[in-house]
Amino acid sequence: MRTPTIVTSALVVLIGTVAGTALAGERHRGWQQVATAPMSIDEVARTGAGTIVGTILSMDEEDFVLSDGVRRIDIDNKTKDAAGLKPGDTVTVIGHMDDDGDEFDARQIIRADGSVLARHQQR
Repeated sequence: MRTPTIVTSALVVLIGTVAGTALAGERHRGWQQVATAPMSIDEVARTGAGTIVGTILSMDEEDFVLSDGVRRIDIDNKTKDAAGLKPGDTVTVIGHMDDDGDEFDARQIIRADGSVLARHQQR
């Protein structure tokens, strides 16, 4: 009689693990991106989202590499607006780490003068 209880418990744990893993990949979908106090790139990488202030090191069309003075990170510019941005510019980037954790998906970019590039509209 003990075997059905063990099997049932194992199935509950397995289903919970699979569901949790599937939801983890969706952790940022639907998040409302809100500016927070600036964080280091290491902090944003650890928490998964936030606000980074840094200097553009290089650009490739609308995407760029940003440095916070300690670390650098590839920025995937989801706003698709890089009008006037160039290496050496200081910007504030609001967004989240991508699913692979190797790029920061920018949902909003603010120039040093306070002007805001187009915001990425989530679907």
